[in-house]
Amino acid sequence: SGLMDSFAAAADRGIAETDRGPATTTVALDSVHPVTAGEVRSIAGLPQVTAVQPTLLVGAVARPGSGAGADAGAEPLDLAVEVLDLDTALWAPTIEDAVAPGPPRGIVLARKAATDLGVGPCDEIRLEHPSWRGDGAVTTVTTAFTVAAVHPHPVRSLAFLDTSAASALGVAGLTNQLRVSPAPGVDEDELRRALLATPAVASVRSASEAADALRDAVREFVRMLTVVGVLDLFELSPDLDRAALVPIEAAERYLGYEGVPSTIFVRTDPAYV
Repeated sequence: SGLMDSFAAAADRGIAETDRGPATTTVALDSVHPVTAGEVRSIAGLPQVTAVQPTLLVGAVARPGSGAGADAGAEPLDLAVEVLDLDTALWAPTIEDAVAPGPPRGIVLARKAATDLGVGPCDEIRLEHPSWRGDGAVTTVTTAFTVAAVHPHPVRSLAFLDTSAASALGVAGLTNQLRVSPAPGVDEDELRRALLATPAVASVRSASEAADALRDAVREFVRMLTVVGVLDLFELSPDLDRAALVPIEAAERYLGYEGVPSTIFVRTDPAYV
């Protein structure tokens, strides 16, 4: 059906984004560390590793700043913000609708997230996020960021900030995640074993595993649709016999539905048909 085609296309976009660029492995650290910490240097010094890119993954809540999104009463949106060097990173998102050439100097939102917040490039959002103080304590603060671009990944919670904005976020010089490029001739299993044997490594996930997880999500969603129920034949509307019906919440979350119907079905009294 058209809905399933839309969902499959969204999954394909996510897989294409995950697989773009050279093969990398994402290493989650056990806590937040300075980028110059010995734990990070130990990973970079492994013979199975040829390059390491420190990043920081921060949970945040986004709200539109002053403007159309705020005026329309847009709901807050949970984000997973990755802080990385968008100019030299081993992996970086596809940048679309950038407000200026070069690496974006504001936040890069998923296109769906920007739509849901009612914002676009050059608009402002307010980001509620943790900030690490010099004494190691963590506080929650709210910082205004300009939307510098959007990216095409279908997962709307994914957002990105260039490291040039790390000080505004209160996370300059910190990392809790590394993107690692394997040395020539080193396969995923060998790299995984070496990384997991290194102190401070909490988990390891290759790009292919991330893509496989998205494919599994597609299969799970398809199975969900097939077990919910089967419609009887409906002679008055043959199109329904070829349709897959999903709840509005699922359509918004997985299929990019934005509340604008393409078809309206009306229940009628059979005596008047």
